[in-house]
Amino acid sequence: MNQKNPILELSGVTKYFGGLAAVNDVSLSVSEGEIVGIIGPNGAGKTTVFNLVSSVYKLTHGTVKFNNEDITNLKPHRVAAKGLVRTFQANVLFKDFTVLENILVGCQLQVETSMFMDLFNFRTVRAQREKIHAVADNIMEFVGLKNYRDELAQNLAHGHQRMLGIGIAMASHPQLIMLDEPVSGMNNEEKSEMMTLIRKIRDRGITVLLVEHDMRVVMGLCDRVAVLNFGTKIAEGVPEEIQNNASVIEAYLGADD
Repeated sequence: MNQKNPILELSGVTKYFGGLAAVNDVSLSVSEGEIVGIIGPNGAGKTTVFNLVSSVYKLTHGTVKFNNEDITNLKPHRVAAKGLVRTFQANVLFKDFTVLENILVGCQLQVETSMFMDLFNFRTVRAQREKIHAVADNIMEFVGLKNYRDELAQNLAHGHQRMLGIGIAMASHPQLIMLDEPVSGMNNEEKSEMMTLIRKIRDRGITVLLVEHDMRVVMGLCDRVAVLNFGTKIAEGVPEEIQNNASVIEAYLGADD
């Protein structure tokens, strides 16, 4: 499965907090078009890896490459502008904005006009606005929120809020999207809808890296899975290999006395 060019490469990624290694010497390669999962017990360092890749945290050691370019410790907005975007465990939305307005915020990375031009409402600005609204309409339909276009984000059901978070990320035209616990708090029907959406994202040519606790979702979605425990990668492979890996079973269930 890992035959295409790597789009994301982590080499020896390490992060210390006060002398404690939250992530220790983690290396991982994600190829174009893959869905790759990162799993592990609570406190294993999964979200910390996401924070390091997206430059929310600075690495202590190691490198992160995206499209063969070293993006280690770039500013988060510069990482996103290169096409590597993420969602968060909590719904990071503008709660008093409509669904459309939230998506338009995500589109701002694509805006090419200046404040001066906007002030005088030049034709190019009007054309840009029409283009962005068309993009927003397409994204709302893609994530299943077209009928909620004018609904305030705070009034959406939890599952729809998670979909909106992905819509905002999609608005920046990512090449790779990192999803942090995308099905957290969802019921089984919502989880199935999210799995379908993630597959549709991959079908659009967007690579997916996700952190998730729900093993049914991980094993049903991912081409490959990497397992962290106490900040260290202890296994990597296709889902069937991970399910039968003794070190992974021990990490989740504990060793027998």
